[in-house]
Amino acid sequence: MPIAVRAGAVDDPKDVMLRQTVEEFQRLFYNDRNKRGKTFAVIIKDFGVDDEETYAIVDQTSRFYMISLWAYESRDQGVERVCVCSESSIGKVREELVAQTRSKGIRRQFTVPVREEDLPVSK
Repeated sequence: MPIAVRAGAVDDPKDVMLRQTVEEFQRLFYNDRNKRGKTFAVIIKDFGVDDEETYAIVDQTSRFYMISLWAYESRDQGVERVCVCSESSIGKVREELVAQTRSKGIRRQFTVPVREEDLPVSK
């Protein structure tokens, strides 16, 4: 996916990855009817644009997620797609990884759409 261009400026690749990650959580959580219309806080472990993966915690669900940061062939052009690929209980993850994610994580919120037509569209 090309990085969006606005007024002659290119979006920061890390911002694109963060936005795509939040959108992936919206799509993932939409599949559970009980989560629709609710707002969740997610903590995404800080990452570099050259990293292949990162992690996230959604406290309201006590779940820990592995996120693949799939990149273009030329990494300096940003990511093609982000995937929230696997999840597990926080209790099954190494304590230091959970602690590092919580202490150095990037905090975002997302609301799960109620209607399918309100889901973010992959670009």
